[in-house]
Amino acid sequence: MVLTVLSHVIPPENILPIIVCSGPSGQQLEFTYQKRDKPQLLDECGRVLVNLCNVVPGGIVCFFPSYDYEKQVYTRWEKTGLLAQLEAKKKVT
Repeated sequence: MVLTVLSHVIPPENILPIIVCSGPSGQQLEFTYQKRDKPQLLDECGRVLVNLCNVVPGGIVCFFPSYDYEKQVYTRWEKTGLLAQLEAKKKVT
């Protein structure tokens, strides 16, 4: 495990890092290199974020391992309508 402590502009009480192991349909969120391109997995991840947006009053952050993968996920969510659902809840940048 690597632990890095850096100063930040957001106070610690405003941060809640969580790990989500399965999505709303019960599908396991296993983003191994071999499985991360599966459309069902991308869709389930999008549904997790939509659900989080329903309960988190402020902003949320989702990290991707590369810009290419971020573009792949973004394109999939555009195609399926998940991006529109996210944009209805939060500003997506």
